[in-house]
Amino acid sequence: MEADRDWLTVAVTAPDHVDGEAWRILRLLTSGAADIVHVRKPGWDRQRLRDLLLDIHEDLHPRLRLHDHFELLDTFPRIGGVHLNSRNPRAPSGARCVSKSCHSPEELDKDDGCDYLFLSPVFDSISKQGYTSAFDLGTLRPHLARRRVIALGGVTPAHFPALRKAGFAGGALLGYIWQTEDEAGTREHILASRTRMMRGFALQFVTDAPDAATTVRQVYDAVAGGCRWVQIRMKDAPDSETARAVESVAGLCAATGTVLLVDDRVHTAAASGASGVHLGKDDMAPSEARKILGPGAIIGCTANSYEDIERIALDGAADYIGLGPFRFTTTKKKLAPVLGLEGYSDITARMRRAGISLPVVAIGGITTADTAPLFDTGIDGVAVSGAIGRAPDREQAARTFVNEIKHYNDGRYSENR
Repeated sequence: MEADRDWLTVAVTAPDHVDGEAWRILRLLTSGAADIVHVRKPGWDRQRLRDLLLDIHEDLHPRLRLHDHFELLDTFPRIGGVHLNSRNPRAPSGARCVSKSCHSPEELDKDDGCDYLFLSPVFDSISKQGYTSAFDLGTLRPHLARRRVIALGGVTPAHFPALRKAGFAGGALLGYIWQTEDEAGTREHILASRTRMMRGFALQFVTDAPDAATTVRQVYDAVAGGCRWVQIRMKDAPDSETARAVESVAGLCAATGTVLLVDDRVHTAAASGASGVHLGKDDMAPSEARKILGPGAIIGCTANSYEDIERIALDGAADYIGLGPFRFTTTKKKLAPVLGLEGYSDITARMRRAGISLPVVAIGGITTADTAPLFDTGIDGVAVSGAIGRAPDREQAARTFVNEIKHYNDGRYSENR
């Protein structure tokens, strides 16, 4: 579980000409679909690459990395860095950030002064026929813990949770972005939502107030404490009251990069511009919610058992599982049998054996002391309601959870160095 480490979503340009490429790069960077773009044009001369860079607004240049014609840094001093390769094995003195590609775990262990590395091919390539996966994700963690490593090769947004769990610091996409022009907008939208999902997943705050005013105060306090994933749950309130709460916190969540979900009420989520919805076991099927919310929405589903998870995975539309309860809790009226640590360990092990890669967030009476033992069971995050919402100092309670998760991550990182 590396959930609160920085996650980088990287777009790598197609090697050949793409119509409207500068506009596509702008959309990738401004929509949140990509954090940086690697400009890789191995067959282009200096002038052609210069013309492309001129078409990209200079405010975006710090988020670009050049693979060729490093001398263009003199012309475009705001370019964010360079990527070394066999054509250009040395970085110029003015490069702000340096990266390179590796093709074996042993290469990752070398001290080369790079800020981050690509490792490829992690999955079967989309853009290069016959370029097949060369690694077992389960064996890479000791190498990935020592460096900031980005997965490349066949990567799609669906792979992000598994890559994070393996210890990768991000994913680089090429074929997924550029192969199908007709689906470009849809794919960018999906990529933006899955990139948001990678940040803050480790701590999710679920509101428990019956009215909009208290719910809004809870959200503001949780976000001030560093929580970056909020679910508005107002079970007994009318739709209009829930909508008022969602609309009141939407601006805060957008400004802070906080994922904002609505519990149960799919149409409220769709109308309010929330990031998505969390569905209970008795709510709408995730595939039906997907038809309403579109491909870019985040959809979570409640599960109380491995059999529930199998059903959700078969539906194919969910992005994550909310699994619980961990222990007895007073914030949920219809409580299934508690799972405890043993229950989570058993279910996550069965998921691995079955190849079910949906990320799991534990929920139900969780305290800060539970975080490390729960993450050790193989879950990806914890969802907290009363421990934050009913705390005397909600902001401090959220901050304590954030720090506890960071401490856990730092400890895992140190163990693997």
